[in-house]
Amino acid sequence: MANVCGLISSPSTSTMDRTLIKYYHCNKYIYCFSDCCERNEHSSRSFKIEHLEQESGSLHCPVCFGRLKFNLLEAPVSIPCPFTNGHNVPCAFNIGSMHGPLHISEDDDSELHIGITDSKGLVYNYTLAGIRRDDCGWEQCISVPLVQPDRNSLKEQWHRELEQFSSTDSWTSQRFCEEREFGSRCYGFALSFINHMRAIEAPTEDTFLRDFDGESDLHTGITDTKGVVYNYTKTGVQKDTQGWEKCISVPLVQPDMYSLIDQWDQYLEKFSSAQTWDPQFQRFDEEKHNCYNYTLAFINCVLATQGKRALSKDEFTQNFVVPRIKRASKYRMLCEEISKKYFYIVDSPPKESGDGNSEG
Repeated sequence: MANVCGLISSPSTSTMDRTLIKYYHCNKYIYCFSDCCERNEHSSRSFKIEHLEQESGSLHCPVCFGRLKFNLLEAPVSIPCPFTNGHNVPCAFNIGSMHGPLHISEDDDSELHIGITDSKGLVYNYTLAGIRRDDCGWEQCISVPLVQPDRNSLKEQWHRELEQFSSTDSWTSQRFCEEREFGSRCYGFALSFINHMRAIEAPTEDTFLRDFDGESDLHTGITDTKGVVYNYTKTGVQKDTQGWEKCISVPLVQPDMYSLIDQWDQYLEKFSSAQTWDPQFQRFDEEKHNCYNYTLAFINCVLATQGKRALSKDEFTQNFVVPRIKRASKYRMLCEEISKKYFYIVDSPPKESGDGNSEG
């Protein structure tokens, strides 16, 4: 008999498969799905779609209904989706919802469901019926990889241990509501397995298995022009070509800054080879000499070559890091609003005087 899907799909789930775009017109930022201008003859909504449909290859603004014309810099941009197919992420911590991805939120009353994938993408999750092994149903969720892609031996061990761990009497349906160390139900199961793996895994510097207590450390790096991620660890500066496939990226150089782009790799390699980042010269310190200090020091090094003042740690966090994190949480809200009204329109924030680079 075919395996039963783990999460219930809802009509709103289909919106997550559509591309979300943003463009600027009428002094407003307008969000919509890329296909929102196609004719929808089956729609029962009262909104006049005819104002929005394509006409001779052109689009129309939902505010003024004028025909839209964009130059290269004003063209609509797509917004990356924070959700992924959990079955395609091996050895991961998956966060989903019984009612679809649009119901994943920070609200206390949101019904989240947690699962752990094996090395093949099968999702183990604890329910009232006991342990489920789902090969479908987690196509729209938040996945947190826990094992580096190149650690094949750990992946094989993970696969065996997950099956053995899930088969014990601890996770029978009768014990679903028990009070335990990490609580009961799906979250407690996932946390217990993660810490089980931490207990049996040989300690290494590059492990991705961490305590999921809400206080896990972030790791930061700088990419060169080819996408190699330079990052500072206890063993010195690493140059990773993989392992950063799911992260928050903050562009630091504008596409037209050709002279800086040409020198970026040279700056980064020379900076990373300095004694400051050699563990034999100066040891890694969690508080004062860590990956964040490395990335911020490099950014300030580049700013100095351009005659600009250095950024403080708080300035960089508030101006670059925090907005990206908030943007991820807004994605769900945008999809929900657009699915109801076809568009989400916000006023353009006023630009500060003297600031020509204000971000919308």
